[in-house]
Amino acid sequence: MKNYKKICQRIYSEHKEALDLIFENRPDNLTIMNELYVEALTELAKEGKVLFDPSFSGKTLIRFELEELTNVFPKLPEDQPGGWGCHKPYAFEINNKSEQTSGKIKLAFTGDVDLERRKELEDFFKKQGIENLKPNWRWKSIGGWKIKSVSKKFIENLTIEEENRDNLIKDLKASISKTLDDIYKDVSTYIELKNS
Repeated sequence: MKNYKKICQRIYSEHKEALDLIFENRPDNLTIMNELYVEALTELAKEGKVLFDPSFSGKTLIRFELEELTNVFPKLPEDQPGGWGCHKPYAFEINNKSEQTSGKIKLAFTGDVDLERRKELEDFFKKQGIENLKPNWRWKSIGGWKIKSVSKKFIENLTIEEENRDNLIKDLKASISKTLDDIYKDVSTYIELKNS
């Protein structure tokens, strides 16, 4: 055992800078999970199932939209950046903040809109039974969906072996697609409420 310790110390002292750089920048499992979400959503966007621009997402929240909901809650004017700087009044957000919450999806709306749209959003929330909005609300999330293949155990055991990556993305994409089926049902209800 002492011999191994000495060998490790010698290797570390000879390659300290490189090893420190590697350890400081090694991907953690939530970073890997973020990459998988981005790749799966990019593929779903190419298939026309979601609208997705990775530049409006971060490591902890991955955002996408649905065309049907964008038709009901259209893009904001150029002088109104909205809550994410993308001129959108809403986004579906996949939570990737922790191993326990990763894979949970909410529909988030921003209050950073003009007064007319803000009133429309508040009316929409009231139709859903949401009455407790503060006068100066900035964000409101509704809905609650879960990507079934994503669990704490799944993330803890995640490895980034290249030969396994394609299968992980394929499985995640399939699981997101199944979750989208549930989301579409709720979106139909949201559209009816918005238009009533």
